[in-house]
Amino acid sequence: MADDDSVSPLLSHQREDALWDRVEAAPPIKSGPTVAALLAEHPADVLRTLQKSGVQKVAEFQVEDKLVLSKIGDDSIVTMGSDRPDIDFKAAWRRELGEPAVTQTGWSSTIPVCAYVVSIRNAAAADKDGLLQATADKDGLLQPLLKRWQAGGLSYAAFALPAVQAVIDWKWNRFCKRLLLWELAFFLLWLFSFFAFTVVFQDEDIHASLRQLLSSACGRLTVACNILALVGMAPFVVIENVNDLATYIIQIAVVVMHLGRLSISSDWLSILASAQCILLLFRLQYFSRVFRATRFAFLDSLKEVIHDVKWYLVFLLLIMGGFATSFHILYRRDQEEHDNFSTIGKSIMTMVTWSAGNADLNPLYEKAHNPVAGSVLACLFVFVLATVLMNLLISIMTNTLDKVTENEGLRMLLSKAEASGEAGPLG
Repeated sequence: MADDDSVSPLLSHQREDALWDRVEAAPPIKSGPTVAALLAEHPADVLRTLQKSGVQKVAEFQVEDKLVLSKIGDDSIVTMGSDRPDIDFKAAWRRELGEPAVTQTGWSSTIPVCAYVVSIRNAAAADKDGLLQATADKDGLLQPLLKRWQAGGLSYAAFALPAVQAVIDWKWNRFCKRLLLWELAFFLLWLFSFFAFTVVFQDEDIHASLRQLLSSACGRLTVACNILALVGMAPFVVIENVNDLATYIIQIAVVVMHLGRLSISSDWLSILASAQCILLLFRLQYFSRVFRATRFAFLDSLKEVIHDVKWYLVFLLLIMGGFATSFHILYRRDQEEHDNFSTIGKSIMTMVTWSAGNADLNPLYEKAHNPVAGSVLACLFVFVLATVLMNLLISIMTNTLDKVTENEGLRMLLSKAEASGEAGPLG
């Protein structure tokens, strides 16, 4: 069920909701095709078929505004499931929305709502890759679309099709949101336990054995934090990307090294723990992107930005490397006085520092065989790279973020579809 056009300003994602306007009114079909039949009969026109006949408008009626708006919340549609297509939709929806409250505040009015039915049989059934195994005639709709999208053969705009939106909303609100909140609780246990470990571990005696470690309060706390981190990590056994794999390996390595007292005195444990702090924060965006209050997906936005500016970044790095080499050779006889150009690595780091706006050009005149040439070269670098090219980079990144924000509603639908598809429906 969705709001009528007359209240369209109430809708959250108007670009996605506009697709519902194209749905034609028709009596519900008694037996629609299954997902498997749809893929077999219309392999080249799956999306067109979903758009044209995936959803049918079956009723339009008036409902008290606060019943609808309280049920919809921040979404624009409300869904419910039924085993039969030939039900009294008005009566069913009135039962679903509930009775209006006896006490009235302010004024009360009714708004028009439209009832739709998904004509794909068992569209919200268990996916083969979900928690439950599906039978041949009960394959869900989301998993084939997600696989197609992951293979690069489908735009994420397909997840805004009315039939797909309805399946996503039904799965999300019936079980997936609660499941994801439980996963978030475990992940926060993992995150905070590991951060607590890194704080307490700072002053640990690296020469102490495990038995000696457990004899002190701080030692017992670090061990407890490690164990709690493993408990929080336990539900996340599915590897979906490099970040997931890295966090699993590093967490296990840190626990083994710490409890096994292996290479505690080396820098490897510190390096791994430092990297894990950043990687865990990146994983947190997996949860934030599906909730409206925290919907900004940092990692997804970062991927889009890198995709758009990767060749520009290569060009910037080449220019930076060229200037670094120029300074390195120009000050080859002044390495003691100008240590920041004594090696190519230090010269590159100096260029990075200057690019960030921390260019101090005064020392270039001091104790140098080529002070004029060095100053001219430095001014040229500051103007070309630090001023012109860096501002162009910021402009490109801003345009990319604008595109990401413009499709924010679609990305949230896709994120919910991924979460629902990975979990698999429970009914």
